[in-house]
Amino acid sequence: MRTFTICMIFGLVAALAATAQTENTQGTQLVSDHPAVKAAVEKFIAESSPTGSTGLAKSGGPRFASAGPVFGFGYQLQTPPVVLRLNRSQFDDKEVLQSSLVVLPETNKGGNPGPVNVSHIMVNTDTNQTRGGFVGTISLLAGQIVPLQTYIFDGSEPSGLYAYVATIFDAATGQLLAMPVTWFSFRCFFRSDARGYLRVDSAENHGRYVLLRGNFRVEASPSQFVFIRKQTFPIVRSSPTEALVDLGDQWALPAGMHDITLVVHHPGNTSYDSTTAPGALKVFLPVPPAPTAPMPPLPGPPSGKG
Repeated sequence: MRTFTICMIFGLVAALAATAQTENTQGTQLVSDHPAVKAAVEKFIAESSPTGSTGLAKSGGPRFASAGPVFGFGYQLQTPPVVLRLNRSQFDDKEVLQSSLVVLPETNKGGNPGPVNVSHIMVNTDTNQTRGGFVGTISLLAGQIVPLQTYIFDGSEPSGLYAYVATIFDAATGQLLAMPVTWFSFRCFFRSDARGYLRVDSAENHGRYVLLRGNFRVEASPSQFVFIRKQTFPIVRSSPTEALVDLGDQWALPAGMHDITLVVHHPGNTSYDSTTAPGALKVFLPVPPAPTAPMPPLPGPPSGKG
């Protein structure tokens, strides 16, 4: 059985490598690269005031509008401090969107980054309509979950593709530290193929490895990983439509249903994409091993001597 599992995993790795060579590796897009997202963030920061939605003074240090740190300049973010999660990726009228930030375990390894100001922005990529708000000033503690917004669609919103943006500012300087971005659709369905945005459609547990299907990047430069149950796991191989996650140990996750959050981050960039598939991974209880020896016989009745 072990030999079969090892062969199967090597087969998955070989198939992913072959697919990566034959398919278009530039097909999958990043929603954080969308011009409407960049324009919305620039406007959101430029219009901030001491009492505005970001809670930042205009004189509070380097700003995105002038230095452009989000897209590769200024502050160099090597490891994402948080991941952005939505409760689903498709919504209709009267349905509820819930967003949150999860502080990654690695965030405090280099020391506490100090208080940060957190805001959120929702951008319709077709109409450029935006709505956003200031969440609050917090300290990022590893494992912490920060609720951002609970929003009920009332039907007045335009249909289409939306980008959902979270901004993390240094509360003392006003420097933009991190900007995780995800996407969702309202009243429409977007195909999950190599031409779309990042997405996890399904997950299969193969012991130490998890095979994901959806939309993925196949470049060497991004740091691509998944976040499952308060842990981060690397993606060791990927094609535009499949990715292989290394859990490190086949018992790294307990039995049950697990959410999967996919993160793609270019080292040095404060902007990065994430997307969540609720309950995508099912881990079963391990099968008990067969007994190696028969059970000893039960003791016989007393002999009656005495």
